[in-house]
Amino acid sequence: VGIGTTGPGAKLHIEDTTAATYSPTAFPNASIYVRKYDNSGLAGEYAAMQFWATSNNAAAHGAGAISLIQLANDGTASDFAFSLRNAAGAYGEKVRITSTGNVGIGTTGPGGTLDVRGGTASSGHGIPIILSAQAGGASSNGGNLVFNAGPNGASGANGQIIFGIGGVITTT
Repeated sequence: VGIGTTGPGAKLHIEDTTAATYSPTAFPNASIYVRKYDNSGLAGEYAAMQFWATSNNAAAHGAGAISLIQLANDGTASDFAFSLRNAAGAYGEKVRITSTGNVGIGTTGPGGTLDVRGGTASSGHGIPIILSAQAGGASSNGGNLVFNAGPNGASGANGQIIFGIGGVITTT
């Protein structure tokens, strides 16, 4: 199906040839408009786009969604949430961008500009964030970056930066 084009390049191809310049301080004009409307007035109302990838066995599929969530019934603020299906078949929110610009990975209520939670503490040194310059993104020499790490990753302790080099952990 082609919308705005006579030669679609995919099952659904939407094309807008209107000239427009993006501004980070203005709400953009829509090339694609998705709206869910009801007048229940409930906080937590949302509009979502779902994505599915199914193999030969219809029961085996990958799935994800991007949701715009209205935070209050006055409609003045909203968050974006990114959800995925895991290998066990359970769905869950993985990333949230709040109306204030905070990004949460592993939390639905990020407390700062970037709030990363979850995972497993690595040898009592917090949650690993892998920084790698190797081809393919593989890391064999550590690469943990840890802030605010107490025993087993507990918060409230003095922050540390820990570097893993060749399997040896050094602290500064």
